[in-house]
Amino acid sequence: TAAALAGGVTLIGCMPNTNPPTVDNESLALTQKCARQGARCDYGVYLGASSSNFQRLHRLANQALALKMYLNTTFTSLKLDSMEVWMKHFESWPKDRVICVHAEERT
Repeated sequence: TAAALAGGVTLIGCMPNTNPPTVDNESLALTQKCARQGARCDYGVYLGASSSNFQRLHRLANQALALKMYLNTTFTSLKLDSMEVWMKHFESWPKDRVICVHAEERT
């Protein structure tokens, strides 16, 4: 975040494809704790859509910058291959909250 400030950037978004991936309440709490302790600029935390968290992720929407869906290869297990899973996330995520989609190549 110091480099972001040096370059004139005042807000960063923490992507969920980390270790551990930010996909539930526990990992979100850990990510937020790390950010609070080390961030020198404003930040927001993205929640990662997985093939199994669409039933509960919407409950954390007000704590997140947005939902991030990886439709192509990423650094963790967050790649979503099934359009059925995509649709479940679209249907369950609050309509007034942002969804960011990483879509390259075949998508």
